Amino acid sequence: MEKINKINQVEGIINCFFRLKDGKIIKTPQLVGNIDDVLPLLDSLLGSVKSTARELKMGKLKIILIEIDRGVFYIFEKEEYDCFLLSHNTGNFGLLKAILPRILAETST
Repeated sequence: MEKINKINQVEGIINCFFRLKDGKIIKTPQLVGNIDDVLPLLDSLLGSVKSTARELKMGKLKIILIEIDRGVFYIFEKEEYDCFLLSHNTGNFGLLKAILPRILAETST
């Protein structure tokens, strides 16, 4: 929860959640929606992007950014977990790219 609390303090972030490699979900009670319903869709998306990157010989996936009507959905893949963020807009993308790796490395999930 420490990482989630720090990430949620970043300007523009609506909320986030983590999926550990063992499948466990870590989220705040304020997160809207049923994560169990969207995880298969997210797995399919992650798999497709990874396959595409391999086919194009572009290296490892670092971040997926999806702009939607009501905000932006970011997916950061790490060795131990996947981090999913919801943001109001792409205005904080540079800030996220700069500080998120530090937050993810420094604190416990």
